[in-house]
Amino acid sequence: MHRRTLAAAAVLATAVCSTLPLLGGTASAATTTRPLLVVSTDTDGDGGHGLYATDSLGRHTLVPESDTTDVYAMTTSRDGSRIAYLQDVYDSAGNLTHERLVVRDTSTAATPGFSRVVSDLTPASGDVLDFFPSLSPDGSTVVWSRIDFNANIPVVSLMSAPVAAGAAAKVADGVSGAAFLDSQTLIGSTDSAVVTLPVAGGTQSPVAGLTTDDGQFAASPDGTHVAWMRDTSPAAGNTFTAEVHVADVALASGVATLSADRKLASGVDALAPAWNADGSQVLYVVDDVNGNGSVYSAPQDASAPATTFATPAGDTVGVGYAVTDATAPASATMLPATLAGTAATVRWSLPSDADVYGVELTRTAAGTATKVATVPTPATSYKDSGLVLGKTYTYSAVVVDRSGNRSAGVTRQLTALGATATFPDPTSTTYFTSPAFRVYFPTPGTYTVQYRTNGTGSLTTWVNNASASSQVFSAAKAGSSYGLLMTRYDGFGNSTAATGLGTAVVPYDQTRASFTGSTATQALSGRYLGSATILKAAGAAARLVVNGNRLQVIGEKCASCGVMDIYVDGTRVAGVDTHDTQRRARAVLYTRNLTAGVNHTVVIKARGTAGRPNVVLDAFGVRH
Repeated sequence: MHRRTLAAAAVLATAVCSTLPLLGGTASAATTTRPLLVVSTDTDGDGGHGLYATDSLGRHTLVPESDTTDVYAMTTSRDGSRIAYLQDVYDSAGNLTHERLVVRDTSTAATPGFSRVVSDLTPASGDVLDFFPSLSPDGSTVVWSRIDFNANIPVVSLMSAPVAAGAAAKVADGVSGAAFLDSQTLIGSTDSAVVTLPVAGGTQSPVAGLTTDDGQFAASPDGTHVAWMRDTSPAAGNTFTAEVHVADVALASGVATLSADRKLASGVDALAPAWNADGSQVLYVVDDVNGNGSVYSAPQDASAPATTFATPAGDTVGVGYAVTDATAPASATMLPATLAGTAATVRWSLPSDADVYGVELTRTAAGTATKVATVPTPATSYKDSGLVLGKTYTYSAVVVDRSGNRSAGVTRQLTALGATATFPDPTSTTYFTSPAFRVYFPTPGTYTVQYRTNGTGSLTTWVNNASASSQVFSAAKAGSSYGLLMTRYDGFGNSTAATGLGTAVVPYDQTRASFTGSTATQALSGRYLGSATILKAAGAAARLVVNGNRLQVIGEKCASCGVMDIYVDGTRVAGVDTHDTQRRARAVLYTRNLTAGVNHTVVIKARGTAGRPNVVLDAFGVRH
């Protein structure tokens, strides 16, 4: 396993033994807290560092040691909510395959509420390396240095990663080791100075009294002090020495002013300064040339010498400190789900706890529980797909906070339902003696259906909370169309969104048209409203005025049926042969889209085809 270069290793996380003492942390009256020391260490000497945490409950493994992984450059956010670290992954031959930047909760649970790979570089990324992560005070944003041997580039991510090489948003070129002073301002080093700059990018402002040998900055929990490492190595040779400094810091319009610079440690390989929970102590690592390290602590006001805080067995490369919340959050409140066929959107409201990370959602069906997702705040819903229509599911929501505490679960049942129905088209024999038509609904569940007539006006409720498999729409009138809107309910208080079912077109009878020439109206069974009109010779015609967005001419095809010509607004638009070897009633002879909102004059004229002059007209379907 290969360690990072000297400058990189200086930022790394630290090792821990199983009996580390704890520094006192702050606690509020409303919340039980645990001081948490986080370290990265190699205890078995294989070069692979793991990530560990120690608190009053003992020693916890966050990332196990392995001879194919190496955790380093660990840092914690000032509110103690999250950890950022770099992790190298090697194959069995010792070749580097991945260089990852990971952000996760400080939770000591086996599965933290939040854990995300922010950047994942591979050998295909070329000469690109990530170093020096820093988290914003609340843990919501991470910056780090991306070194491509042309420039040192701090990049910022809202943890929507992974971010490929060259794809991350730049804060600035030529700045390395950037760290947060507050949520809006970074401090970092250039080739010629230490500067502050906005997280969003912009003007860089030099910080007086610091040099380019200063780096690895860490602000105190309250933001009033900053600690850093000063490289004091001699110009020649391989000896590395460094000092740990701390100073008071004041920010005004993004410009930092430091005062009362005080040296806490000097003449040693002092790396990776970090703060205890209340800001009274600065922790740092002394990493010796034999690959062993100790964690030291010094009062930030330099009122006393540094003392050994812990001497772990193994290679120590950094340290972090946090206060974790040991109090479980309140439960979520489950809200009615939205059903959508084989999918459902599960909804909840979150408790007011400030450190809530999100909700862990589990689905149970037929006694089998499946974790669906961990949904981070501020989201309060999740769409789950792949359900089976008619099957009932139970969803459990557990609130997880940033310390990994879990609430009691709350549940909601639902049945997968869709808003669907079947109703006739204008050619259906359902339209026989009356314009009324029957609509067929699926079961199980109940439903409410509203309708709008001819595409205008307000919605009218047709059926409300019904459960029958079909209903007759008796309000139908010839020549009208009806847009249907359904809301369907399961037996647990969940429903579909109001969903359009399409448009039911009730045709005009053929008697709506005026006829000229040789025609005959016949009363025959199976025809719309019991009759049809025959254009018997050339020149016989039907004329009607319609207003809608689509026209269907409905009639018959038969052995004696001939060609008809269609005219719309005086222009011939089609010639249609209605011949068929067998009689076919209620056939669609012609369909045409029309300009809506305009009166159109439609003329249908028989061409008088030799031996089969007849054109049989039964109805006109007009969709509004």
